Amino acid sequence: MHGAFVRQRDFLYNQPGERISGLIVALYQKKLTYGEFAHKRYQINRTVWVLAAAAADVALVLPARVAKIVDLDLIQNPVSF
Repeated sequence: MHGAFVRQRDFLYNQPGERISGLIVALYQKKLTYGEFAHKRYQINRTVWVLAAAAADVALVLPARVAKIVDLDLIQNPVSF
C-alpha cells in the first residue's frame, strides 16, 4: 500500500515538470505565444497546488481517524494483561 502511494505521489509531482518542459519547448519553437505559455503553466501549477493541499489535509485528518478507530476498537475489545 505504501509503495503504491509513493509511486502515485512521485508521478503527480514529476508529471507537471514534464508538462512544463513540453510547454517550454513549444514556446521556443514558436508554437505558443508567451501568454498561452503562461496560462497553461498556471493551470498546471494550480493543479499541483490543489493536489498538495488535498494531500496535506489527508495527512492531518487520517492519523486522527486511525487513532479514533483504534480507540473504539480498544473500548469494544479491551486487552487484558
